[in-house]
Amino acid sequence: MIAFLRGTVFRIGVDYVLIDVNGVGYKVNFNKVDQVSLKSQLFLYTIQIIKEDSHTLYGFLTQEELSFFEQLINVKGIGPRLGLNMLSASSLERISKAIFDQDVTYLKSLPGIGAKTAAQIVLDLKGKLVNSDETSANVGPFHDTIEAMKALGYKPSELTGLVNELKSVESEDESTRLKHALAWIRSKKGGF
Repeated sequence: MIAFLRGTVFRIGVDYVLIDVNGVGYKVNFNKVDQVSLKSQLFLYTIQIIKEDSHTLYGFLTQEELSFFEQLINVKGIGPRLGLNMLSASSLERISKAIFDQDVTYLKSLPGIGAKTAAQIVLDLKGKLVNSDETSANVGPFHDTIEAMKALGYKPSELTGLVNELKSVESEDESTRLKHALAWIRSKKGGF
């Protein structure tokens, strides 16, 4: 499986880029072609979708977009092309917020998404995503603590509310924040 590519942009299409990686050209379906230019260096996180009649690469600028895309295409009725179109029409943060808020109306406004598919997206992904307010807060002082908790095996859905909890120890060092986060999750799960 091809996990990422780093190379020179050789061609830009409507919804793809051709990347020259040491003389080998890779066609990557890509939702942000307006953010790249010819002959520039590009690094993409990729996922390879293999079907009976095709091998297709999909590329993303961030690991978060790739992870979201992987969750999205596991929803019944969402294929890779539709998932990429959704991420082209809206930001990851806005789609995540709509899922968290169960905003089916917004999801239906995205290209190719009907009422049934929008409801299925909310049903399948609501518990798997972190509130977009918390996602944006992760870039702040709590990013390392959130990432450490994920590395310990906690799911994003289990960490909902942690950012607000960490605000009480914002001025503390990272070690203290992590201890506070572990104590919080134990109390949340009814541990001792």
